[in-house]
Amino acid sequence: GPYPDDNGEIVPRHIHFNVSAPGYRDFNAEFVFEGDPLLTDAQRDAALGQGHPLATRLGAGNNYRVEIPLQRQ
Repeated sequence: GPYPDDNGEIVPRHIHFNVSAPGYRDFNAEFVFEGDPLLTDAQRDAALGQGHPLATRLGAGNNYRVEIPLQRQ
């Protein structure tokens, strides 16, 4: 869920994660949620610019899709 950062700014919903698989580089990142009313365009662009994926909503429910870009070692 959202929380205030050290400067008192609200950090939008996000999830930190690590993916590892044999033959691939570890991928450590976080993803933010498309459509989050607390997510500004600048925050979205910054997350994408840092290589963080964007969780996109599937339909009208609470199901999201996140594409994880793995690189071979």
